[in-house]
Amino acid sequence: IGTLVRATYAVYANANNITVFAKTTCLKMNSLQTVGACASQVILVAIAFDRFMAVFRPLAYSKNNSRLFFYAVAVVGISMGLLFAVIVHIGVDDSVPITVCSVGPAMTRAMIQINIAWSGTFLFLLFCKFISMRPFPNFH
Repeated sequence: IGTLVRATYAVYANANNITVFAKTTCLKMNSLQTVGACASQVILVAIAFDRFMAVFRPLAYSKNNSRLFFYAVAVVGISMGLLFAVIVHIGVDDSVPITVCSVGPAMTRAMIQINIAWSGTFLFLLFCKFISMRPFPNFH
């Protein structure tokens, strides 16, 4: 849906020779895509963790087939996506127009730092989980 909204606006802008954009307009056009991208990050990490547990501990995994994990991932993914779609609008300066209607040029410096922290947190959690599951080598 997010790609459809963005593509429709791109066709509209091209048909009407719109070459300069307000940052808030571009953020609004990309907000559904932001929700989808953020939710997909959460879902992909959850799928990776689920598959890892199925391989690493198959007996415990087969006993714990709860829907709670699914619901928790869905709630976290969608709520974080919506949160990012809202906070991306905080502090946007529309006095300087942009020539490319994309989230990157329209973001504030604070939002770029939040985005880096968000992605870095997931990488750190995956790294910690990976390290904690590895057996330590025996040095005899």
